[in-house]
Amino acid sequence: ASDEHILTPSRRKHAEAVVACVECSMPVLLEGPAAVGKTSLIAFLGKLQGKKLERVNNTTTTTYQDYLGSYLPCGKTFVFKEGALYRAMKRGWWFLADEFNLADPVVMSMLFPLLEGAGKIQVPGTDRTIVAAPGFHFFATQNDASYASRHKLPISLRNRFLEVQVGEFPEDELPLIIQQRKEANKKRPDLKLQHSMYLASVYS
Repeated sequence: ASDEHILTPSRRKHAEAVVACVECSMPVLLEGPAAVGKTSLIAFLGKLQGKKLERVNNTTTTTYQDYLGSYLPCGKTFVFKEGALYRAMKRGWWFLADEFNLADPVVMSMLFPLLEGAGKIQVPGTDRTIVAAPGFHFFATQNDASYASRHKLPISLRNRFLEVQVGEFPEDELPLIIQQRKEANKKRPDLKLQHSMYLASVYS
């Protein structure tokens, strides 16, 4: 455990499930309500395993260039600027597609070969093919499709993932998380349990 991600009993079960998925060498999809620690769990586990985490925070305007990169003008020529997924695959890092079902279906379809286990992906409009280095792993997080602007993942895409369902914080765990969690390089007062319980009640 760490001060940045508190492993209460329910959060520990989620962490163990994610680790098991990673050991199966399958892409991992974490789905659950907003603000229940999906993204921070992946960042926490990456730190434990010594993995740098690259991330794309999807919106309705996210394009494949955000994932893979694009050619940009540099003086009288063009240079290729690597995207987050490109960097992670090239170097064997972890990659997180946050808010995955906000991405345009065109972006999702571009990822099919990689998620099917091919271990490589073609950069559209170029002759570049990225091959995943050892240690690379693909994660995605999302709220369910009832949230605004979310797309329902096609079954053919969803079946490429091992899923971990992340639920709301149990009432008896949230005060402990509020009391104990500390972010790096951020100062915060020490909280008594009664104050944490009050904040938890406001959150709920």
